[in-house]
Amino acid sequence: MRSLSVASLVHTFSGDFVAANALADELYALTDEQRSPAWKPLGMMAQGYVLRLMGKASDAVQVITAGVTAHRSNGATITTPLAFSSDNG
Repeated sequence: MRSLSVASLVHTFSGDFVAANALADELYALTDEQRSPAWKPLGMMAQGYVLRLMGKASDAVQVITAGVTAHRSNGATITTPLAFSSDNG
């Protein structure tokens, strides 16, 4: 799942939003299949990054905020700065 998360971000930041979105969707779906709830918020945030860079700011804010909230509920904070950074796109 880490590979899907990183690959999605690489594609996002290189401008390949179709590939990034497909990988984020795959990560999100795999978390349910593998019962890995800790990865689900990362999939949500990755989907939000793609939405943001595609100009869908309102949708992005909702998805990223939900992802960050879920991520924090797991006790994690490491990706929080990236989620709210204005320099990542």
